[in-house]
Amino acid sequence: MSEKNKRSNFIKQNGVKGIAAWTILFVFVIKMVYLSYQTGMNGVSFYAYGDILFILCYILFGIAVLGIEKRLIYFQFNHGNYRNAMKVYRVITGMLLITATIVSATLFFAAPQLSTLLFHTKLCSLQIRIISLAIWFWIVMFSIRGYMEGVGNPMPGIYADLLSFLTALIVTILTQPAFTEYGTKVSALMRQDAYLYAYASCSGALGLVIGGILGTMFLIMVRTVFGKEIRRRVRNDEAHKTDSTQDILWNFFSNYIKSVFIEHIGVILAVVLFVVYAHMSGLAQGGAGMLYVGMVVLILPVALPAWQIGASFTKQLTAIMKQADYHHAKERMCFYMKLLSYVTLLPVVFGGVLASLLAETLFDVEQEALAGVIRIGMVCAVLVAFGIFFRQAMSVLIKPYVRNLCAGLFGVSGIGFWFILSWSGQTPEECVAYAYVLANLLFFLLTGFLVLKKIRIYNRLFECLGISLIGAVIAAAAAFGIYTLLGAMVPSGVMMILSMGVAYLVFVLVCVFLHLFEAHEWREVPASGLPVALAKMIGKY
Repeated sequence: MSEKNKRSNFIKQNGVKGIAAWTILFVFVIKMVYLSYQTGMNGVSFYAYGDILFILCYILFGIAVLGIEKRLIYFQFNHGNYRNAMKVYRVITGMLLITATIVSATLFFAAPQLSTLLFHTKLCSLQIRIISLAIWFWIVMFSIRGYMEGVGNPMPGIYADLLSFLTALIVTILTQPAFTEYGTKVSALMRQDAYLYAYASCSGALGLVIGGILGTMFLIMVRTVFGKEIRRRVRNDEAHKTDSTQDILWNFFSNYIKSVFIEHIGVILAVVLFVVYAHMSGLAQGGAGMLYVGMVVLILPVALPAWQIGASFTKQLTAIMKQADYHHAKERMCFYMKLLSYVTLLPVVFGGVLASLLAETLFDVEQEALAGVIRIGMVCAVLVAFGIFFRQAMSVLIKPYVRNLCAGLFGVSGIGFWFILSWSGQTPEECVAYAYVLANLLFFLLTGFLVLKKIRIYNRLFECLGISLIGAVIAAAAAFGIYTLLGAMVPSGVMMILSMGVAYLVFVLVCVFLHLFEAHEWREVPASGLPVALAKMIGKY
């Protein structure tokens, strides 16, 4: 394959990967909105308790493993060591199958005890049992994905993800009425409404099981077809000596520990705080659902572009720093910080100002408590976004032991802040939410200081952050004005779409008027057609 074709293929793959990530996120939000409308915040609470176990295993045995397995196999494949690459795959897959079986069996058979231990109620046991089955199939699916990406074919894994999440949504919608009906009967028999919510929310967990099964079957089929060429190369590989199983596992675990406790410490801290909340609040109530919506569901749409922008910046920064070109690095960092603030500040300011409208429209809840959690979540979303960006920049600019120290401080500070807040008389929801926000704030300040100290752009911080913030505040104020004037006359769904449209238009006008991006920089900004057209209309470019 020529260099031009390789580059074209790489660009197409990354484009599909980006679209797939946003599609999966969109499907996830739809699923949570549907569950909220059908089961209320109480049902979302039970689903959240089961889902955080799935998320924890998804990170520990899926995302964290995928990158390492892919790199180890790719290294062997790239050097023509096909026999060794296959051994790496078999050793890691065997280890994952054993791990998945142990974890899933433990969750399935000890579900009542684990439900009581972790969440202070036995009513999550059915959720845990269903989730245990999903975990097994998703771990197997990630193992095959690592192999496919390692041999240079990432597309089947992307399609398997899309298939799995779309299937999960469809199964959730189709089976939810049956679970609700059964939960109603059990609730009437036991004379406790909590049984209704516990059973009604199981449709979401069952969706993950069916989605995992179909995704795994799809990848097995693709691996069988695609593997013919790989098996031929293995047979023709004359190197009979391969790495020992001990060496392969040592390489795997040495990378795995760093990946889990540095790259994913934020997710682990969130899961720990969720478990702490369950013990503080007793039986699962609407508070857990509100935390899940405000601190997970609504943060992800901000965290995803931050991760994509940070990944793109890191690739460029790596090439730039090889030449020690600090001036170019400074210009690139300024642009990417402007891009990150342009993409993230409007939705979080809009969500904070119109939190009540979001709660009513998306989640069918008019409680002010949910609006308050959403406002806290929007503050946290900004910190998470810039924390992700700075953490990725640190991987190029800062020594590894400093990054390890920052990650450790992030996790420890979250628990410390929770202890302090729990003694101050705050509600359980406030203790968990504020502890996570403060931990992210500390991490943001620390990593931001270290990165900005390395690449000095202090004199351009207003250009990078201030213009977008001013535009977001003005846009949110305009949207709030529209909501105040027309909110009583227009349905909430129409009102939200109208206010979002007004906010985006005002935000773009302010950013163009204050000259946030140079003319050539708009070419790198996603969906820049409208801003460029407006800039030409008002004579800015």
